[in-house]
Amino acid sequence: MNALGRRNEIVFVTHELTDERRQLMREGSIDAIIDQDPALEVRAAVEALAAHFGRNDDPPACLTTSIHIHMIENC
Repeated sequence: MNALGRRNEIVFVTHELTDERRQLMREGSIDAIIDQDPALEVRAAVEALAAHFGRNDDPPACLTTSIHIHMIENC
């Protein structure tokens, strides 16, 4: 966007908060970051697979993961 001279014309939203993306946000290259808890999502998927194949006696719990939206004001 910077190389094309369109930095102020395009709203750029990405996902997963990382140090690199946080820095790009501070520089103005990213406008918003949608962040979830990937470790929790992976664990839930593994538990569901284990239950499906009979390797876990307990059924997987219903899972809701939180979503965090980061913008320059709260990042």
